[in-house]
Amino acid sequence: LTERCKMNVLLYSRLGHGQSEGPPRPRSRNYYRHQALEVLPALLTHFDVQRPVLFGHSEGAAIALIYAATHPEIVRALVLESPILHAEPAAAEGMAIAERAWRETDLRERLARHHRDPDAVFAAWLSIRGSDSLLSLPLEAHLSPVRCPLLVVQGAHDEYATSSQADALRNLAPRMQLVRLPDSGHTP
Repeated sequence: LTERCKMNVLLYSRLGHGQSEGPPRPRSRNYYRHQALEVLPALLTHFDVQRPVLFGHSEGAAIALIYAATHPEIVRALVLESPILHAEPAAAEGMAIAERAWRETDLRERLARHHRDPDAVFAAWLSIRGSDSLLSLPLEAHLSPVRCPLLVVQGAHDEYATSSQADALRNLAPRMQLVRLPDSGHTP
């Protein structure tokens, strides 16, 4: 990405995700607001990042969107990959399938390639089901309009989010462009 875009890239993992230390936190609406309005601004300030293009996948897309809606004067553009912004039946079905896969397949080992503590990350992700973590529709009731350009990339076979996630953004982000990847799921 750095080479193709000829831009510097700051890549970070949330607490307890990737190789970062500490246990991941259970999900709640406050969790996402904390990530978007406290953690991300602190990182951007620490590394003196000005006018960023934010790229977020899944939950990271929600964090990037909340930040951009709250700081429209700062964010140059957004790239949201497989955003999950509100609860929908596909997410619950996909999570049930993932939970079965966790018990019956090599999903744990595959996550362990990317996360220091795959058990804690998976449990934190599953906590979405019993929380108020996702924004209710319409998104406009929770977020200010996003003025920067917005690219949404979504797999046509996303296991956790249907096109309703991107469709919900249309009123909030008039400069949105959507790219659907025909042979892809939640992680293109």
